[in-house]
Amino acid sequence: YMAFGLARAHEQRRQYDEAFKFLEEGNRIKAEMQLYDDEYTGRFVDSLADSAQATAEHLGFDAGFQDSRPVFVLGMPRSGTSLTEQILASHSQISGAGELSYGYDTAHRVRDLTKQAFPENMQSLSAEQLNSLGEYYLSRHAAENLATPYVIDKTPLNFQYIGLLGLALPKARFIHCHRDPVQNCFSIHKMPFDKKQAYAHSLESLGLYYNRYWKLMQRCKALFPGRILDVRYEDTVADIESQGRRILDFLDLPFEQEILDFHQTERLVKTPSASQVRQPIYGDAVQAWKKYEKHLTPLIEKLDWDLINSP
Repeated sequence: YMAFGLARAHEQRRQYDEAFKFLEEGNRIKAEMQLYDDEYTGRFVDSLADSAQATAEHLGFDAGFQDSRPVFVLGMPRSGTSLTEQILASHSQISGAGELSYGYDTAHRVRDLTKQAFPENMQSLSAEQLNSLGEYYLSRHAAENLATPYVIDKTPLNFQYIGLLGLALPKARFIHCHRDPVQNCFSIHKMPFDKKQAYAHSLESLGLYYNRYWKLMQRCKALFPGRILDVRYEDTVADIESQGRRILDFLDLPFEQEILDFHQTERLVKTPSASQVRQPIYGDAVQAWKKYEKHLTPLIEKLDWDLINSP
């Protein structure tokens, strides 16, 4: 933490080479706590998509709990999920519930029902069990959040559970936040994430993990056409009103002026972006990685640009 703090101090003084030196030291210490295993991650991510596809083919897409209130705002950490939730939670018909464990808890409940390992165990679920999983997810929310037409679960890593959540809650919708891959990965690298997020503490691992995430998102969009909306952070920064209207159209809601004053919304935000969502839109972070560009070659070379740039 001292190393990450010193990196931040040097960055504020525009001493970017010194800042990166301390970033590397902090991340080196973190990386030694738990090494990233890309082969394991690849098998897990492929199984998430394969199991969801097989379950859909077996049970169909309408066997789950029929409730349209859940909206999942997800993506990589530091991709603009907090900003997107804060904008939407400023709307009178949307409640923002913040970051929750409910997606993970629902996946854990599949293990309890099937006595098998997730995600392959999804294929053993009955229609009744799938319905009960959707009902279970809704039951975890506070009553006041369920009083509005929509409730937002803003948990970035729920992208891992889109297959399960999309089937258990067939009327739920997903807002996928993303941004420039290099900026996104470097923003993660600049923070001392929990050691369980082992990909965060190596530039090479970040590139590899980003590729896995992006491939999974493409497969999820193919599985649930029309239910996943891509929201690009840079587009929101450039024109908040257009993006706000676009997202509200996706949710079949009317525009409200209050979403443009999202920074004045009084609600608790428990994420690293808490201070930023209390401010008007700012563009400083859009290309901040350019100040460190000469140090980021290992990341840039690991990113699969053909995959990321494919339609």
